[in-house]
Amino acid sequence: IKNSKIKCEWKSKLLLGEGTLWVPKLNSIFFVDIKKKKILILNTKTNKKKILKVNKEIGFISYIKKNIFILGLKSELRIVNLRKLKTLFSLKIESEKPNNRINDGKVDPIGRLWFGTMDSSGKKQSGSLYCLDNHLRLYKVDDKYFITNGPAFLNKNNFYHTDSIKRVIYRIKI
Repeated sequence: IKNSKIKCEWKSKLLLGEGTLWVPKLNSIFFVDIKKKKILILNTKTNKKKILKVNKEIGFISYIKKNIFILGLKSELRIVNLRKLKTLFSLKIESEKPNNRINDGKVDPIGRLWFGTMDSSGKKQSGSLYCLDNHLRLYKVDDKYFITNGPAFLNKNNFYHTDSIKRVIYRIKI
């Protein structure tokens, strides 16, 4: 690291960037602009850049296989074929909370998706933590969050995430 050189690869002018995802099989880095409703893709082998527009605020993108991804949109989990821009599955999230949106999510070592919701303003404690299993069953794990953020997995049994407003890191045994 001492001898590392930092180089800007893409001045993307994000409004609210989030959810960097490296997909080795596609030689690509994916990330989202929540407020501009965009998925940005950088192929590190060809240096080709691509921007896809979605119809809702997007909190994260996660890889499933080939060209299939799951998107954490405002109030929906959507499985899509990104190459064909075709929706394969959709699951509504917190439709009873119109001011909430999905914020951040990651897949654990055994393939479950963990993600959180938050009040769009970040001022109300109306967010929750969810887990979507490999059979597309949704579980609410916890609630009363301001901004669920930063999911990370130490291993298949220990999951960490934060509430950005409270400035607290939580560890969940799974």
